[in-house]
Amino acid sequence: MAKKIFLKGENEYSRAYYGWQDGGLALFGLKEGYKNSADNLVDVALIEGAKGDIKTLDTYIFPILFCYRHSLEISLKQIYFRFYGKLPNGNHDLITLFDIVKDEVVNVFNDPNFIEDVKKYKKSFIRYSTSEIDFSETRRLICEL
Repeated sequence: MAKKIFLKGENEYSRAYYGWQDGGLALFGLKEGYKNSADNLVDVALIEGAKGDIKTLDTYIFPILFCYRHSLEISLKQIYFRFYGKLPNGNHDLITLFDIVKDEVVNVFNDPNFIEDVKKYKKSFIRYSTSEIDFSETRRLICEL
């Protein structure tokens, strides 16, 4: 009998259910999974580092950065997906994805003509403001990452 990588667990509370999400929720689930995993790894690394285990700090930084970076990538894709119902053409390049979201979502969202068009079919909506966001600084930080 061939070995299997994944086995169905006997206890329903010890099983992961893959593929339960639709398109929009799949991005949310992926984004949250990577971010929460990174958060948990930071907690472990800090606890072990406080005990003097420098190896954990030095080695966990790579999966931590990977998970945060991937969560950010999926977040940018999710913003675009919620606005257009499709994924952007940025592949895995964070700066390209950020620029696409800034130009094709944020700038359109802030256009007064867009708001007037929305008012034609939506009686009430919450008008969010991006005026407090420093997009140049955000882009610089993404470049650093």
